Amino acid sequence: MVIALVTGGTKGIGLQVALQLGKEKFYNESIHIIVTARSPNEQAFTQLKEEGISYEYLPLDLASDQSIFDLKKTIKEKYGKIDILINNAAVASSPKKDPSLRDSYLDIYSVNVAAVAIIMDEFKELLEQSKHPRIVNVSSTLGSLAVAQLPNSPQKLYTTYTITKSALNMLTIIYSQKFAEFNIKVNATCPGYCATELNGYQGTKTPQEGAKVIVRMALIKDDGVTGGFFNLEGQAENPEVIQW
Repeated sequence: MVIALVTGGTKGIGLQVALQLGKEKFYNESIHIIVTARSPNEQAFTQLKEEGISYEYLPLDLASDQSIFDLKKTIKEKYGKIDILINNAAVASSPKKDPSLRDSYLDIYSVNVAAVAIIMDEFKELLEQSKHPRIVNVSSTLGSLAVAQLPNSPQKLYTTYTITKSALNMLTIIYSQKFAEFNIKVNATCPGYCATELNGYQGTKTPQEGAKVIVRMALIKDDGVTGGFFNLEGQAENPEVIQW
């Protein structure tokens, strides 16, 4: 059985990734989904059960190194491996009331960048036990330096969040190179501007639509790309490259 870990997998895009990925097969094997979040979401669990997804919930607080270590320990003891790691969870603001600019940067970076790096480092050991290891980092075109230089680009409206996605893109490039000798494919995706809690449900795409590119990149074959940045828009059948 293929073991897939989806952070932030109990709502929004992460839940849709779990629902879609759990119905797929990877190299003819069924996929078991581990969804993580800080707290359980019974409504999400009901939906996963009703759609016949093989899943389990494990708690994870991305602001806590110990929580990441505990998650790895649990998965290692139970499965001994991870085949697919999807770093989906992210925040757009600090949890503090009236945070300083420094606190805003530190708190958002802690989850969107540092936690992803720690998870990739920690779970490398378990990914090495997979025949077809994959990492997908959920980024955004807001993190694209090429897009930022276009007239009327939206980046300046979401400065702190945008910069963390640029950093996540750099992590993707670096880790794709670091992990290449272990045949671990590492790619970034942009689900698009989806209506989720993160943006107050103002997005123009559904989470179901946004999840598609993430699932596609999670299931790429052994001769597929690594170190790329992709989206999937409209009626396109295949993910398209985004300029860094």
